[in-house]
Amino acid sequence: MWVLETDVLTGLNHPLLTLFSAQLLRQPRLVYDNLTQAGYTEMAAYMFQQVRQFSRSGKEFTMQHLGFDQIAEDIVKEVPPEILPRVLTIEQRLYGLSVEDRIKGLSPEEREKLRRLLKESNEPRNGG
Repeated sequence: MWVLETDVLTGLNHPLLTLFSAQLLRQPRLVYDNLTQAGYTEMAAYMFQQVRQFSRSGKEFTMQHLGFDQIAEDIVKEVPPEILPRVLTIEQRLYGLSVEDRIKGLSPEEREKLRRLLKESNEPRNGG
């Protein structure tokens, strides 16, 4: 089990913390306004939809959820492409790609360099 100290990670006044507090139920409009002003419109809408569905359904409410893989894919889709190289290793970025897919984006100069490197790696080494 992982425990995250949200006050350390985000500070006690971070707007997302209101999603996990009684303030969401006491002052929903204020919480929604704060979250949308902070750029969390989609998340706020989703959370309010879940709270409304739960309160209307009562005991019959069944939480529908996506599997971890789908959630991870959705999160990665939202990450700006320029950030991914800072977060993922080269191995993680290339995982699952075919050789053909790996070379699709190479420029003619990069392809030529790759050909040279492959040729050099296949040549017998002297003294070895």
